Amino acid sequence: MKRYLVNLLMAVAICQAANAQDIRTNDINQATLQELGRIRVALERIAENLGQLTTNETQRRAFSKAYLGDDAFQARGPDLEQLSRIKLPEPADPAQVRKYIRAIVAASQGQNSWSDRDPQVAMLTKVGTANIPLLIEALSLNGAPSDTHIVKAVVILADDTSKPVILEALPIHHDLVTAVIKRGWEKDAQPILLTELKNAGEFLPEEWIQAVVNLNDPESFPLLRTYFINGMNNANTYNMIKRLPIQDLPAAVAEAWKRCKYENVYLRQGMAIVALEYGHVDALASLIDLLASGEMNLPEWSNQVRSAVLKYVEFRGSNEDLVQWFQKNRDKLRFDPKAKKFVTDE
Repeated sequence: MKRYLVNLLMAVAICQAANAQDIRTNDINQATLQELGRIRVALERIAENLGQLTTNETQRRAFSKAYLGDDAFQARGPDLEQLSRIKLPEPADPAQVRKYIRAIVAASQGQNSWSDRDPQVAMLTKVGTANIPLLIEALSLNGAPSDTHIVKAVVILADDTSKPVILEALPIHHDLVTAVIKRGWEKDAQPILLTELKNAGEFLPEEWIQAVVNLNDPESFPLLRTYFINGMNNANTYNMIKRLPIQDLPAAVAEAWKRCKYENVYLRQGMAIVALEYGHVDALASLIDLLASGEMNLPEWSNQVRSAVLKYVEFRGSNEDLVQWFQKNRDKLRFDPKAKKFVTDE
C-alpha cells in the first residue's frame, strides 16, 4: 500500500510539473497523460472523501498530522477574485467557450479543497448541455485539479442527447459514472462498466461499483468479488455487494481481511469491522489494538471502532477496560455465529 501511495504522489508531481511547463498532449505520449490524469483524480477523490470526515480546524490538523504527515497543511478553496474576472460572452462560439472553460481550469490550479458550493460548478454549467464535449475535452487537461468541478457540471447538464459522448469518455474519465447513475444509463454503459471493473486494478470510484451493483447482472458477481478483495476501498465495496448472491462471500471477506490487516490504519480499521461479522478474532485484536494505541486521532473514527467492538462482545467498560478484558480472554475467545458475538466458554 505504501508503494502504491508513493506511485500516486509521484504521478501527481509529474502532472504538476506538466502544469508548470505548459506541456501539451502532443508533446508526450497521449496514453501516458491520460493515465496520469486518472491517477491524479483518484488521489484527489480519496483526499476529498477523507477530508469530509473532519468538521473543524482542530480535527483537520489532527487528520493532516496523522495521515498526511504535514501539520502545516492549509486548505485552499477557490480563488474568488480571479474567478470573478472570467466572463462567458453571450452569445459565445465554440472557441470562446473553450477559452472560458480553460480560464476556469487555470484559475483553479492552486485549489486543494473542494465543495459543491464552489462557484466553478455554476460557472461551468453556463456553457450548456450542447458544450458537454468541450467540458469533457478539458478533463485532466495537464492533470488539472478542476476535474471535480467539470464532472459536477457535466452531471448537472447531462441529458439523453449527451449520452453518447459521455459513454465514449467513460473508460478514460471514470468519475463521469455519476452521470450514468443519475440518468439511469447503467444498461447502456454495461460493457464499459464490466470491462473497466475487470481491468481497473486497485481503484475505481465508489459510484462505479454502485453502477455495477445496480445492474444486478450475474456476469458481474465474480468481478465484484475480485474487486472487493483487491481494491482499495474494501469496506465500502462490501457494504454495496453484501446483499448480492456473491459466491462464497465469507471466503472473500477472509481474503480481503488478510490483504488489509497490515495496511494503513484507514484501510485496516474499515476491513476489520467487516471481518468481525465473520468471526475473525484477529480483526477484533486489531481494533482493540487501535483503542489501546490511540492511533485513531479523530474522535469519529475512535467512536466507530469502539461501537464495532461493543457490537460483537458482551463485555462493557471503558476503552482501557476493553483492552484488559481482551488481553485476559484472548486465547479463550470463540465466535458464536448464531449470536454473532465473541464469547468464552466461561
